[in-house]
Amino acid sequence: MARRIRFEHGSFEIVWRSFDEWRESVSPQFSISQASSIWLPAVDMCETNEAICITVELAGVHPSDISVEYQNGEFVIRGVRRRKDMGEVKSYYRVEIDYGPFERRIKLPHDIDPDGITAKLEHGLLYINAPKRRSIQAQPTKVQIKEG
Repeated sequence: MARRIRFEHGSFEIVWRSFDEWRESVSPQFSISQASSIWLPAVDMCETNEAICITVELAGVHPSDISVEYQNGEFVIRGVRRRKDMGEVKSYYRVEIDYGPFERRIKLPHDIDPDGITAKLEHGLLYINAPKRRSIQAQPTKVQIKEG
């Protein structure tokens, strides 16, 4: 026989708010209370021999509504996903897609060549390719020792 657990609305709300406060203290970007005003698109980041590759899930976001900046070893990706005007809506049966402004800050694990950065939006995915800065393989240099 299955047991049913009953929560009183007030006590559950206290637990939920406490959890949200804890998440806010760990990282403000994960606050549930901010969920209605900002959303975080999913990000993948990998490294090849030549570059750092970032993929950001931005389905439904127009290219003119996206900004990508690189500064001090960090990408800042900002934008907004706008809700399509459906006319006068009588009822919503599900609302699961996040709309509104977003911002992601992505710290890179390596120094990159900012002049070689490319970005492309394709099928709802933003692809950023950031070539790693080529380290100059220094040839051994003989240092002369002076007397005196």
